[in-house]
Amino acid sequence: MKTLARNYVYWHGIDTDIQQLCKECPECQQKFTNPPKQFHHWEFSHAPWIRLHIDFAEVKQQKFLLIVDSFTKWLEIYPMNSTAATPVIENLYEVFARYGLPKTIVSDNGPPFQSDEFATFMKKNGIQHKFSSPYHPNSNGQVERYVQTFKNALNSDCRGSLRA
Repeated sequence: MKTLARNYVYWHGIDTDIQQLCKECPECQQKFTNPPKQFHHWEFSHAPWIRLHIDFAEVKQQKFLLIVDSFTKWLEIYPMNSTAATPVIENLYEVFARYGLPKTIVSDNGPPFQSDEFATFMKKNGIQHKFSSPYHPNSNGQVERYVQTFKNALNSDCRGSLRA
């Protein structure tokens, strides 16, 4: 915002004035996000569908499963009636039928991902399961960014930009 303003006008203290304006603006505060803190540097994926990051988003009491490929940043979103392990596994089977099995899946420590059923599913399919750092959702890579973007898009008043 400061850079944009400086392209058109300038006065002594412009940066301070813009910062103060943003602090007092409710809409700016609602849209503001702190830069993510990196807790874990994920190694670069050298091909699509090697490592997936998965998580849930809840928007207006509807839950969604988000699945992101770490290489291409391809996003798959599934509406969920339940976040139990069984429906999560059913959606993963659907994705795997289209794209194949990944080598690794990264998730948070949520109940469906900690369940024996999910562990059996991962082992049966030869997929390594890695957990993100507890209490640090940003350590779950790109999927956390997508969760935030997805929530903001569905909660915004600008629904015209979300046409299928």
